Amino acid sequence: WSRWERGSAGRSAVFRFVVPSIPSISLVGCCFPDSDVDPVIRISSGYYGEIVVDPETGAVLRSQVQYDLQGFVPTERSDITVTYAPVAIGGNTYVLPQKSVSISRERSTKQLSEWNVSVPTWGPYETQMNVFTFDRYHAFQTASRILPGLPQMPGTNNPPRSTPPH
Repeated sequence: WSRWERGSAGRSAVFRFVVPSIPSISLVGCCFPDSDVDPVIRISSGYYGEIVVDPETGAVLRSQVQYDLQGFVPTERSDITVTYAPVAIGGNTYVLPQKSVSISRERSTKQLSEWNVSVPTWGPYETQMNVFTFDRYHAFQTASRILPGLPQMPGTNNPPRSTPPH
């Protein structure tokens, strides 16, 4: 537990977490620009963040993750935040994602061409932000019944079983 936070829905509990780098889990980044073998870069990176919870219902209201990318040349930053809120669908209320914001800062790759030779190389760092909003939710529901006994299959010699009256 880290702290209490006051928002539009009232008081929320903030929990912080830290996950150290684990060699068996790798983050895939792009790319060594001049590699002849495998241009994809794989590193093992830890991460940390927060989860914000409504103390009355236990519903998650926000989650944030920031990767610890110190020394990872192609990517300086990779963060994501997702906020959640109650949504009424078909007479029921569900806590669902409302907005997601991700920010990354990565080196671009450029092609240098001189004297009929093209050489890929690192370009400048570029910051990118993706914002997604979630709306127009729909509930997909179905109903089923399990009936005792097996019906007789047409064209088979299965004897009919007694079934209870409807």
